[in-house]
Amino acid sequence: MSCIRIPNGIMSVADCYRYKGVTFEWHYFCGPMLLRKDGEPSKQTPGQRFYEITAEWHKLPNEEREKFRI
Repeated sequence: MSCIRIPNGIMSVADCYRYKGVTFEWHYFCGPMLLRKDGEPSKQTPGQRFYEITAEWHKLPNEEREKFRI
């Protein structure tokens, strides 16, 4: 489930977000996946900080979460 670059933006089967400097996609079933800033899947293994940030983002109300959607 990764974002795919297209000429005018990013296409994904999951929603992509940028929160506290971390770019990730969130799928309701699979959870978060770390992305590079250009929307490509990261080869870096997510660390504890990544999961802390995405957990904090997930606790936000839906309306607030949408503000970070890219």
